[in-house]
Amino acid sequence: MAWRPGPPAGSLLARAFVLDESELAQCLGNLSVLLWASRRREEAVTALEEAVATARRLAAVAPAVQEPVLADVASRLVTYLGRLQRWREAFALADEAAGVTARLAAADPVRYESSHAKVLRQSAEARLGAEGSLAAARRDADMSVAIYRRLAAEDHAEYHRALEEAVETQELVRSAGSSGPVAPTTRWTSEEHWVNLLNQDEVWQDIQDRRHRLDEMPPSYCRNVLRFIHKQADRIIELLADGLDVTPEALGLADRDDAASWLDRQPLIAALTRRARGESARPEFCYCGYPVAPGWHHEHCYPGIVVD
Repeated sequence: MAWRPGPPAGSLLARAFVLDESELAQCLGNLSVLLWASRRREEAVTALEEAVATARRLAAVAPAVQEPVLADVASRLVTYLGRLQRWREAFALADEAAGVTARLAAADPVRYESSHAKVLRQSAEARLGAEGSLAAARRDADMSVAIYRRLAAEDHAEYHRALEEAVETQELVRSAGSSGPVAPTTRWTSEEHWVNLLNQDEVWQDIQDRRHRLDEMPPSYCRNVLRFIHKQADRIIELLADGLDVTPEALGLADRDDAASWLDRQPLIAALTRRARGESARPEFCYCGYPVAPGWHHEHCYPGIVVD
């Protein structure tokens, strides 16, 4: 059966299930999750944009009731905008959301401090993507880590993963200022970003679209990048399949593979893994056992290859 687009997000059909306008933002927020899961990305963003606009308008009248809703839908929209690499929009919204969650956390830290820490982490990432102030990005990342460290000390099971993510963001922000870029470059689409990066073993292109030579990147930064990529393994496969309009099998995903094992075979991941151990990005010998040297062609080699 051919896929047909559903009704536009935020349409009368969406409103038909809403008994009161105060529920509209939450309804649209829930709708956005279903749209995103159905790969209707732009419609998901449209739904959340209307959710944010509705919650913002209502929060101006009843902040105690509506600001928590505004913070929730704004944070989700920042996440989606970041995934679509719409960093300037994400940055502006994250900055607004951080102001809201700061007020909520000040009034009720037990309930809202973790939400504030999350939005601060998002703000730091969005500032990097939008080429904003590195000092402000470091401030937001440091504040996020400090809050999550305190929360994790009280409830490790609940907050340890959020703390790890905040620390990763903190280290990425710090690395952005300490690891010199090779050269500025134009922005790629998401699928171009991963296709171009995964199939080579010389550079990493960061969230600000700056290229870094792998052999000049500190091992700690390489470990952070590896964690960042592996966290998105399933989404990278989905993004490549959708963006290039091919099946996962056409990308080289075998029946026995999961997304992580497929990633581990890609040249960039193998090179980052070596650098994370303090080794050279490119080995002296290829996976096939022959030298990596001028005149030798290894473009079809991969980890685990068997050469007769």
